[in-house]
Parts: sequence; C-alpha cells; structure tokens
Amino acid sequence: MSFVRAPVKESTSHFLLEMVPNPEVRVSAEQLAAQKEVISKIHAAGADLFRPNPAVDINGQMKSRQLYNRSVKVSDMLTAMNQYDLVLRAHIKGEQTGCAQFLPGQLTSGATESPTGSFSLVKRGNYIASVDFA
Repeated sequence: MSFVRAPVKESTSHFLLEMVPNPEVRVSAEQLAAQKEVISKIHAAGADLFRPNPAVDINGQMKSRQLYNRSVKVSDMLTAMNQYDLVLRAHIKGEQTGCAQFLPGQLTSGATESPTGSFSLVKRGNYIASVDFA
C-alpha cells in the first residue's frame, strides 16, 4: 500500500487568531473592563494560539504550518465567549488575505464563513490544533 503526499507550496501568508469583544454587542464600561481582563488572561494562557502561524498551500487550500500547543481548552473559550460576549477572530494575512469571526456555535462546529473566504479549525480533543482557509 502506498500513500501519495500532497505537494506543499511555501507561502508568505500567516494565520492569526484573536479573542475580541463581539462587535455587534454594546457593553457598559464595567463590562468592557471585564472583557479586556478576560481577553488578556486567555491570550496569556494561549501563548502560541494567538501568535502568527505560517501558512502553506496544499492543493489550493491554505493550512497552518505549525500545530498549536494544547494550552487553552475550547470549552474554556466557549465559557468566556458566552459569559463576556466575545468572538474568536481568524485572519490570514500576506499574499492571501481573509478575516472571519467565530461565534460560540461556530467555534463548537469548527467552521465559519465570510465574504473573504471560509475558515475551519482542526481540533484535537478539546483543543485547537490548526487552522485552514479556503
């Protein structure tokens, strides 16, 4: 039995994930301060999850080159997103560009779309392992 590996083309693009306040929800000054504190804690705990991750082109689909460490559980992100009106924003920047946001239900399913393209999260158990863009 043989396996054929898809050719990997290098790219100058990279993925970037960010936890941000939901732009469709108005909040008070106290709620905004609480959002900023929670976002800061999630970003600190997530470390590499919220840093640029190089992208590669595999059969016309952009994929993150590096796997993310298991540092922030999806279930913990969902709890914070629901409690503090947050969204997970996904970007691809460079020669390819796109941006979309994951609402809690979309984070659970691992897929979202925007006019710039569709993003999917590859999960390993309760953690985000990588990101794809098409």
